[in-house]
Amino acid sequence: MMTTKHKHRIFAGSLTLLFFFVIPAFSQNVFIDSDPGAYKKSCTGSYSLISHETGKDASVGSKWTLRDRNDHSILLDLSETSWNPHLSSLDLYGCVDIDHDGQLEAVVEYRSGGAHCCYTYLIYSKARTHLKLIGRFYLGDSSEPVFRDMDNDGVMEVIALDSRLAYFGGLCFACSPSLPLIMTYRNKSFIDCTAKFPKIIEQEIEKTLNERDSGIDFRGNALKYLALHIILGKEADGWRGIRKYYPETSSWLKEHFKELKKRLDKNAFRKRNRDGQRLFELRKK
Repeated sequence: MMTTKHKHRIFAGSLTLLFFFVIPAFSQNVFIDSDPGAYKKSCTGSYSLISHETGKDASVGSKWTLRDRNDHSILLDLSETSWNPHLSSLDLYGCVDIDHDGQLEAVVEYRSGGAHCCYTYLIYSKARTHLKLIGRFYLGDSSEPVFRDMDNDGVMEVIALDSRLAYFGGLCFACSPSLPLIMTYRNKSFIDCTAKFPKIIEQEIEKTLNERDSGIDFRGNALKYLALHIILGKEADGWRGIRKYYPETSSWLKEHFKELKKRLDKNAFRKRNRDGQRLFELRKK
């Protein structure tokens, strides 16, 4: 049976009915092992996340302890946050070697609660005498990221759906398109490296064209088509495609084009990620 938590996991541009078709279509090679349960099993014997209120309903002021096999720990204190006792959740999502140092890092998922929102993932590593936070990334409305070394450089990429175009230009949430988002961990932070994988973007462009008559709002499909071309560095080709396949959306896209460029800018990605990290304070035990 699907839990309440998973019922809330709705991606931008995806109705609950269509959810199971979005992930495989995004990239057959990337999401082939996208079962979150597999990541959680990898934590067995390495990390555990324990609530200080075991057996009680979560409430404002809840505290959790993340602990490794050597009894090193860190306290996650939610007393000064947007924690909602009815909607928020904290979970040990999985364990992966995110920085290629030969040891597993713990990935903790924080869901703030509310309609469609919001997911932050915190990465913890083992230090000599304690656990430390080494990085975090914010996915907004999206969840269940995939970890995989896609370019065989020894460093994991994080693959997810990107909801930065939610409600763009007056679109409804379900009408707003999702974009592919690929991040990598560099210099103690996560950066957007989606443009390094043009084949995935090209697959999404082809998929978008194939589905141009099946969306709730034709403008959402056109927006995704143009946005993907911009990410690919082929903006001129994107506009040519708009005139050919989506001529009725051209004026709408031009009207909101400045906003589109702003949302796709990498500085905007870093700001959104930084803002999402301020959801709560973390103090070491």
